[in-house]
Amino acid sequence: AALQAAAAREPEARAELCKQMQPSLVDLRSCWMGLLRDHAALSIAGRAAKGYVPHLYVQGAATASREHLEHAAPLVFEAALSMVATPEWVAGRGGGGGGGG
Repeated sequence: AALQAAAAREPEARAELCKQMQPSLVDLRSCWMGLLRDHAALSIAGRAAKGYVPHLYVQGAATASREHLEHAAPLVFEAALSMVATPEWVAGRGGGGGGGG
């Protein structure tokens, strides 16, 4: 995520990184969005997150996972935001550019 965020500032580097990431971007996108959902669920209190099924941690490890997610979330958010409107991000979504994550 840090590499993607840095490359987003330089168009040539970004284009090359997108090309290199293309084969794995569907899985990477899923992991990034899961991490951001997990971070949001751990950040809200009580019942609002009740019933949430974590993507990157198990329920018993929520406290231990919180620190790691808090560290990673800003970089992942910046990387995902830099990719969201690109053809590489939209590719393989099954419905084009609308909805979901």
